[in-house]
Amino acid sequence: MNGAKFVPLLMRSAEHRAAVVLRLHRKGAEDLIYKQVFAPFDTAAFQQGVEAHKRALERLIKAKGVGVPKILAVDNVTQSVLMLRVSGKTLNDHMLQSYANPRKQHELLTRSAAWLAAFHQPDSVKKSTFYPGFMMDHLQAQIDKIENGDKSVPHADRLKAAHKVLLDRIDQFLGGETVTVAAHGDMHTRNLLISPDMVSGIDFNFTHNAPIGHDISRLLIDYATRFAQDQSLESENIIPANDMDAFFAGYGAQYRNDASVRFLLHQQILLEWLAIPAKEDSRSYFQSHRLDGVLRLTNHVFGV
Repeated sequence: MNGAKFVPLLMRSAEHRAAVVLRLHRKGAEDLIYKQVFAPFDTAAFQQGVEAHKRALERLIKAKGVGVPKILAVDNVTQSVLMLRVSGKTLNDHMLQSYANPRKQHELLTRSAAWLAAFHQPDSVKKSTFYPGFMMDHLQAQIDKIENGDKSVPHADRLKAAHKVLLDRIDQFLGGETVTVAAHGDMHTRNLLISPDMVSGIDFNFTHNAPIGHDISRLLIDYATRFAQDQSLESENIIPANDMDAFFAGYGAQYRNDASVRFLLHQQILLEWLAIPAKEDSRSYFQSHRLDGVLRLTNHVFGV
């Protein structure tokens, strides 16, 4: 592109995750975003992410104040995509800048939840009974790998003890109601872009449906381990009550006690833990910070 100015936004180089994201600034035209994924090289997974992005765009095309960047071109061979740029900073960056301002954080939580509700459209789906069996099987498989020496995690004994507590509590999550919706699949604070008049979702991962708790728990536990201000949690709360109020003011108060939300807030703590390298020198700053938050929540929620 003649005359275009390329501005690097992300350059990640690791054995299992490598990508570059560039902003293309063009005089007299809208800016573009170019993203190329080098690792993992998995064409099927890349195509799934693109299709999930397109599905989200269709769902939000007429919505006001929420959206998804428009895709202009895709190359499956090079795992690259060209999109229109949307304005805004990530929810992660906003939270960092608002760390001493709980009112601003709550406003951000409400707006983020409103985007997720617009994408999920839970009011258009009938409720169904929630069964966590498949999710527990997945978690058990990871615990088995730790037991067999095939996987290493920090503080493995505490993780296994927390898992046992969750198993002992499983009956309280059985038989409740949930809503199954289109899922984002990787709903954390770096995958929402927020400007004064727009919230946009990026980096979709799923093309299938899941209970609303999947995306909600991923976002709220990411927030809680890194940004939550109230460290004196009441015994029954995983997320501070004021933060939950703010989130469900945007998502819909009627979903606060959804069975999948209640269960997956517990399980997501352990799933976050499983993704953190065992060796301290192998962790990024964000992973070290997240581990501190995970251990704090584990002590509060599971008592270990």
